[in-house]
Amino acid sequence: MVICGIEEKVENKVVYMNYELINCISGVFTAIGTVGAVILSMYFACYKKKPRINALFLCGAATLDKPGILIQNTGKMDVVLDHIDVEYNKEHVGTIDFIADTKFSGYAIIQAKATELVPLPTTVLKEPKIGSKRKRELKITVFQRNGRKFITRERISDEKMMKLCFQCGLARSN
Repeated sequence: MVICGIEEKVENKVVYMNYELINCISGVFTAIGTVGAVILSMYFACYKKKPRINALFLCGAATLDKPGILIQNTGKMDVVLDHIDVEYNKEHVGTIDFIADTKFSGYAIIQAKATELVPLPTTVLKEPKIGSKRKRELKITVFQRNGRKFITRERISDEKMMKLCFQCGLARSN
C-alpha cells in the first residue's frame, strides 16, 4: 500500500519513494518563515517610534513678516530640542539655545504629530556678509537633546537675503 509516494521500478524491484519526510521539512520551514515574518513586522512597528522632525525657514505673510523656523514632529514620540544653529554662506549667523534662554523654553518640547513656529528675534541673529548676485546656502541645523540633528538647506540670493533681513527686522544698524 502506497500512502503518499511514487512507485518506481529499479532493476526489476519496486521501490516506494515516500514524500512524507519532504512534507514534514517543508512544514517546518513554513513555520520558521511565519515566525520570522512576525518578528520582522514587530521590529518595524517599534522602529518608527523614534522622534523625527522636519524644519523650514519662513518669513513673509504666513509669519506676519517675522522670520521663524517651522518645526514639525512627524514621529510618534515627543521631541525635546536643545538648540538651533543658523548659517548663511558657510558663516555662522546665529544660535537659539532652548535651555539657556528662557524666552525659548516654551518651544523646547514638541509633541508627537505637532508643529511649532520658533521665532528668530534680532537679538539672536547677526547680519550676514553680502556681496554676490548668485544664490548661496542658508543652512538651519536643529539639534535634539538625544544627540540627533536635522539639517535643512535653502538656496537664497544675497539680494533676497538682505530683503528678508530688512523686511523682517533682522538687520541691525551699527
